[in-house]
Amino acid sequence: MVVPAPWRSLSNREKLPIGIPVLNKRSGSLKKIPYCAQVNRKKWRYSRIQVTAFIVSCLSLIVYETHSISAMSEIVVEIFLLLWRGINEFLHDEFDFSAVWHHGGFLLVYMIFQYNQRWQKQYCDLAVRMQILHFPMALWYLGGRYHSIFSDPSLRSVCVLLFRPLWNLSVAFRLSSMAMATLNSLGLQEPFILSALTCVYFLLDLYWSSI
Repeated sequence: MVVPAPWRSLSNREKLPIGIPVLNKRSGSLKKIPYCAQVNRKKWRYSRIQVTAFIVSCLSLIVYETHSISAMSEIVVEIFLLLWRGINEFLHDEFDFSAVWHHGGFLLVYMIFQYNQRWQKQYCDLAVRMQILHFPMALWYLGGRYHSIFSDPSLRSVCVLLFRPLWNLSVAFRLSSMAMATLNSLGLQEPFILSALTCVYFLLDLYWSSI
């Protein structure tokens, strides 16, 4: 799941399709580039599937916050969406090492919850909170990336404007939540596993932020 930062220079990114509004780093405006539908049909399909998964995840998180579903029920939804996104990434040549670490890490957490009820009770809510990153990801696929859903320049500008601060806040929230959980677990059996997961997800967030 590669997440290039939308404020990066256009010269460092892939060649753009014709007719797509794209953020110009120097002017801060969106520039329209000619579009070829047949060449980019696969990328558009990939974006539609990804954004659908992220929006469903966001809705599930909102429902969870209203106490309408349990934390484990929300995680089951996330597991289904994770597999859905993983298959989509694989079929569209977007599956890289960061996807392996991300998807594998969350599947490992889910398996631990299945076999350790104490972990499930203590850390299930934390696992749900880690999905906060899906809110900026929904914005990214709606209007931040090249082959995004929105084609209107004003809508894409709003998505780009909101994406950057929301992404940074989400990364900070994820790191602080996992770090606090690790500190609170000192003296118990799980600090090593929590520390490892904290490092993995923090490094993944830094990697995605720097692309």
